[in-house]
Amino acid sequence: PGAVAQAVCEETTLYAAPEDVIALRDFLKKQELTIDSTDSKAIMARGAKIVEAKKKSRIKWNPMAYLMFRIPLVRPDKFLESTMWMVKPFMTRKAFFINLMLLMLGVILILQQWHSFLAYVDRALSLDGAVYLFFALAISKSFHEFGHAFTCKRFGLKVSTMGLMWMMIFPFLYTDTTESWKLESRKKRIAIGSAGVLAEMQLAVVATLLWAVLPDSALRYACFYLATAAWIATLAINLSPFLRWDGYWVLSDIVGIQNMRERSTKVAQWWFGKMIMGFDTPNPVILPERKVTFCIVFSILAWLYRLGIFIAIGALIFTRLPKILGIYAVITMILAMVVKPILGSFWEYFKRRDELRWNRYSITSFAVMGFMLLLLFIPWKSTINVPGVIAPRLHNEVFPGVEGRVAQIAKKGTQVKKGDYLFKMENEDLSYEQKLQKYNVDYYSTALLRVGSRELLEFREFDRQLLSIANSEYVQISRNVSKLQGRAPYDGVVTWVDKKAEQGGFVNTREPMMTFVDPNSTQIYGYIGEYDLQRLNREGQVRFYPEHPYFDTVKGHVVELDTANAAVLDYEILASTYEGPIPVEKNSETGKLSPRDPIYLIRMEIDEGQKKDFSILIRGHVVLEGDRKSFASRFFDSLVGTVVRESGF
Repeated sequence: PGAVAQAVCEETTLYAAPEDVIALRDFLKKQELTIDSTDSKAIMARGAKIVEAKKKSRIKWNPMAYLMFRIPLVRPDKFLESTMWMVKPFMTRKAFFINLMLLMLGVILILQQWHSFLAYVDRALSLDGAVYLFFALAISKSFHEFGHAFTCKRFGLKVSTMGLMWMMIFPFLYTDTTESWKLESRKKRIAIGSAGVLAEMQLAVVATLLWAVLPDSALRYACFYLATAAWIATLAINLSPFLRWDGYWVLSDIVGIQNMRERSTKVAQWWFGKMIMGFDTPNPVILPERKVTFCIVFSILAWLYRLGIFIAIGALIFTRLPKILGIYAVITMILAMVVKPILGSFWEYFKRRDELRWNRYSITSFAVMGFMLLLLFIPWKSTINVPGVIAPRLHNEVFPGVEGRVAQIAKKGTQVKKGDYLFKMENEDLSYEQKLQKYNVDYYSTALLRVGSRELLEFREFDRQLLSIANSEYVQISRNVSKLQGRAPYDGVVTWVDKKAEQGGFVNTREPMMTFVDPNSTQIYGYIGEYDLQRLNREGQVRFYPEHPYFDTVKGHVVELDTANAAVLDYEILASTYEGPIPVEKNSETGKLSPRDPIYLIRMEIDEGQKKDFSILIRGHVVLEGDRKSFASRFFDSLVGTVVRESGF
């Protein structure tokens, strides 16, 4: 070891001690990268070890291997070498600045045709547009990967493979640029990392300019999809530094930290061990102080970012795949991204428990963790919060029964007794039809009465049929005429009147004329979830907290609970489409809003002394009393219920 270390110091710019040589030797042996060619027993032992390792690798099952894998497709090295002369003009500094100026020109041209651009965006959001955008993304990503490949080749590196990488259920193109580690120049490595983004930018700029100058045609739509696909792929995917894509490698070379994610993870684990457990060990990664802070922040942000991405992908898989496969994918990602790293870190801390040193950091950390565990596992929460409204039980939107012109209508705020008129309308066509059919009835009745004998009456069957038809039509028209007037079905107040109706305009049957309510019939209505339904105390007190601070808190008690989950959301003010808390889906046939999750309507009576004239709907939330349950228990019950319900067990 001493001789090797001395040779390294004399022949290279590095400094090496004998201990460094021994550490390198041990590492090589551990990785099965050394062998004693003169020892036949060692050769046989190594062969047996390799066979045993292969057997174990067959048995070992890694579920993430089925969610992330690569498929090499081509070996492009010879093709890149033979076509390098075609792309060299686009890889110069002059080409970069020209592209930048063209980009500014493209932005100006888009702003001048902004309304036309938005129209193209609307079409792109359709199903057909999504298909075209997918093909445009394939073309854009091909440019991206060839940008990496040609830049590698420009610096004399070998590009061994290009192919497809599957992440969850999404395919991505990839280029093997691992030989870039051979380059000592950080500028060259940054050029390789950013080459894909720059290639896509060039494609996007050209497509944007063509879209701005071409007339409406299929070619213009193609340019639009190419431009938008390139910008989406670049901004949303490749520039992110928290995944192992271009942004990560470029940032790694800019800050000068190789293996940035692994080293940042080690630094963050060391920092958490110091802060939480009080370990007094040196930083395992030798870095300047400012880079240590950067690594800690980067590791935390990267973990949170990847966690959010994987949860979103898991939710998408859960909705698109068969439920049992979706559950498997979500659980696998939670175990891999959340449970495994946390348990692994705490296991390492546990093994080093003898090194624990009590200080203000460790005492504070254990106190905070203990408090959080108490919040999670102690069943201290007994209340149930549900979305709700205060609304009159007797509440009607008044629609005209027939079309007509409004002659008289009750004004907003008018108190109306039961049976009094709410509105009166006029329809000259209906009045004329009623008079005409009355004349027909009188005519045919008189004609039949003038028949002198029963024998002649028997021959007037046709007149009797005409009389019957006239009577039927007269009754129907009379019913429609009666709909020109509307009476109050109960004592109440008019809370809203359509302006067109108020001004005596013409109204139709598709739009309401007014809203009529009984303010004395006000109740509290809420929607309770399936899980909270089991722990609801129906005898407990109810409190309604209005969303608007102008209204006071209202007390009440439960009077009725639906036994079946709500198929339609009666109070649409609570729907997510109106910024409410209940997620809904719109039925394409009926147009009604249906809750996505099982919820049950609960009706509550307002206590005496709390009743007020609530003539409008007031949104808020209702606090109910229930059995005590911890957050951990509620989460476990919800998880088990979801698995059982969605898997169809």
